[in-house]
Amino acid sequence: MYQNHEVILRELENLRKEELISQSQREAILEYYAAKEAPTPEIRDRLSLLSRATTTLLAMGVLAIVLAVAFLIGMSWQYMVSSVRVGIVFLVTLSAYTGGIVLRTRYRILKTGDAVLALASIMLALLLFVIASEYNLVTSLGGNETGIFIFSLLSVTYICTTYLVGRAPLSLLYIISVTVLYYFVLRIVLGYSSFNEELWSILFILLGSSYILVAYIHQRLHQIGIASYLYIAGVAIVIVAALIASGIPSREHTWQAITLLGCLASIGFSIPARSKALLVSGIVWTTVYVIQLYFRYFIDVILWPIGLTVIGVALIAGAVMLERNKQHIKQLLAGWS
Repeated sequence: MYQNHEVILRELENLRKEELISQSQREAILEYYAAKEAPTPEIRDRLSLLSRATTTLLAMGVLAIVLAVAFLIGMSWQYMVSSVRVGIVFLVTLSAYTGGIVLRTRYRILKTGDAVLALASIMLALLLFVIASEYNLVTSLGGNETGIFIFSLLSVTYICTTYLVGRAPLSLLYIISVTVLYYFVLRIVLGYSSFNEELWSILFILLGSSYILVAYIHQRLHQIGIASYLYIAGVAIVIVAALIASGIPSREHTWQAITLLGCLASIGFSIPARSKALLVSGIVWTTVYVIQLYFRYFIDVILWPIGLTVIGVALIAGAVMLERNKQHIKQLLAGWS
């Protein structure tokens, strides 16, 4: 009998991808193990406490190792030649990646493996910045080109790591690195002399929309965790880009309308997509949109305290409504990912 639910989920996902079982069979197996291994409330509380303690210890361990490596390297850094500096950081990074993958895939020690992979991700970024610094890439290549070099390697590595080990939180790293890479590419393509705030906003809205599309594909492939991170990032990029463009005086009202449309589209699309992450993102950003409207148009009006009170009361009323209808909402969202 499997005791590790993450192992069960991964194995079922593999069987589902290979079309050896149907989606209904997958759900039936999950329900079987949930009923068979469901802990009592007391045991569940202890497991939750143990899980938090384990996570805390792992985080402290990773931090201690990072500090130790940084301290040891810092003590003798100035006495090392460039090749030795790069070589030391490279070996630490390679060891961390190898150890994390082996712990996860061979020994099934998942949390420790994740912690070691997190350390490896930090060390990889450090390695690339050390290479750029030691070999003066900014001077020889240029700032934008160096940024593309660094974040291209980071993006490829983080994407491969995410799908190799199948851990959704690692997708946050590749979302960040791909977004920064996109920024550097746009700086080269568009240049400085032709900076256009509205054009930049449109291009980042396209990036956010691409994340949402990729998230939907992942969701259809039952990679729910990665899809959730992509949905959250995609909606955030789209709304923030639209809000920035709304600062253009001549186009303010147009972009305010586009921002509202984006918020409502996130909520609306969450229904056919059956995505909780998309629904929550839409609700959160709609709230942010309303609040920024208030502070943009009514903050100088003498009745602004009344308006702020109304917003506060509305938010409290919404929270109370959610609490009173919690069971109904749970039933309504049953089956959503």
